[in-house]
Amino acid sequence: MNQSRSSVVRVNLLFFAKSRELVGTSTCPNFVLATSGGSLSGSGILDSICEQFPALMVLRNNVIIAHNEEYCEDLDALVDLEDGDEIAVIPPIAGG
Repeated sequence: MNQSRSSVVRVNLLFFAKSRELVGTSTCPNFVLATSGGSLSGSGILDSICEQFPALMVLRNNVIIAHNEEYCEDLDALVDLEDGDEIAVIPPIAGG
C-alpha cells in the first residue's frame, strides 16, 4: 500500500481584513490543494494559497490560518483535509 499517494482536495477559502484587500475577494470556493494522502501541513496550505495569490506574500509570515473554524497553531502539523472544508486566512488585526 502506498501511504504517500497524492490527491487533490477542494476547500473554501475565506479572506479577512488585509488579506481580503490584497486578493480582492472575501471568498474563493473550490480552491484546489494537492495533498499527500488527504493531509497537508499548515505551512503547505499557506504556501499553496500564496502561490495562487502572490499578493499575500507580504503577509506570509504574519498570518494565522484556521481549518473549519479552528486555528492551526502549529504550521508544521498535518491537517486532515476533505472536500468542502473551510480554510480562513486571518492577518494580524490592529486595534485601539
